[in-house]
Amino acid sequence: MSENMDDIIRFFKDHQKLESYFPFPYAYIAENEMKKIYEDLNEKHAKIHVYGQNKKEFLKLIQSYLEKEYQRKDDVEDKAKSSVFIIALSLSFILSSLTFIYSKPIWIIPKLVILSILIVGVIFLVLSSITSIKALFLKGYNDLYLDGRLSGEYNDLEIIERSIDEEINILYECIKLNEILTNIKVNYVDVTFAGIRNGVTLIAVFFILTVLNSLMI
Repeated sequence: MSENMDDIIRFFKDHQKLESYFPFPYAYIAENEMKKIYEDLNEKHAKIHVYGQNKKEFLKLIQSYLEKEYQRKDDVEDKAKSSVFIIALSLSFILSSLTFIYSKPIWIIPKLVILSILIVGVIFLVLSSITSIKALFLKGYNDLYLDGRLSGEYNDLEIIERSIDEEINILYECIKLNEILTNIKVNYVDVTFAGIRNGVTLIAVFFILTVLNSLMI
């Protein structure tokens, strides 16, 4: 099974031009590659040397970058939620129009051709919904949490003292790791929009052909 998957991945890597037409495998490939970078980076520890600067001011700057990364994550997730709504609306519209298709007794344009276009369009929308959900439910974001600042038993906790240098290094590590996770989300959302574009285009062609068929009868 893994060999077959490797062959599929290799095929899509060797045929980058297919990304515009069928983008979904490329997001999966990008996720795997970025997760390897994430795991590698997660095993390392940053060491920032702050010379001739106010360390407290630099710490505030680092904290603001962490907040911006979380804001970027929220913005990407909002786009993913919007795409889910668009897909649900499109699929509802398609289902409501199926009765009209089967009510037509005569088809100048072959029904199989028209339905095939519709089916492929629906497949694109379904796959787009999967990638948007992937973008929404990707977890593992890093931050400084309260439990990480305390040690001991629940009824006998002590504060773990950290220097400003340690705080800066830990926050920087969080930012770099979170950037990778957000980029994975961005890839999935981009692929979702490309899939919606292709799916809606095919569905528009389907409706145009259906209308033409009605006019030609």
